[in-house]
Amino acid sequence: MTTIKISVKSGSDANFLIRLLKSLNLELKIENINTEKELVPENQFENIQQILEKHADPDLFKDISDPVQYQKDLRDEWKTS
Repeated sequence: MTTIKISVKSGSDANFLIRLLKSLNLELKIENINTEKELVPENQFENIQQILEKHADPDLFKDISDPVQYQKDLRDEWKTS
């Protein structure tokens, strides 16, 4: 067995790292964690949903009135470059 010691700056980073390692089905022995308690979802869909809800900006695409035209303009932009 190999031992790895990891230090992270915040509790949310630690929780993210733990969820990531658990999703890889690695054998984990976690000691001395001082972090805020977060719910750790059991499946991948819940993990993604929780991350999106925590970090998503609801107004991200508010300036796009016509999504189809927006994508066409993006593609055309690559043709002329």
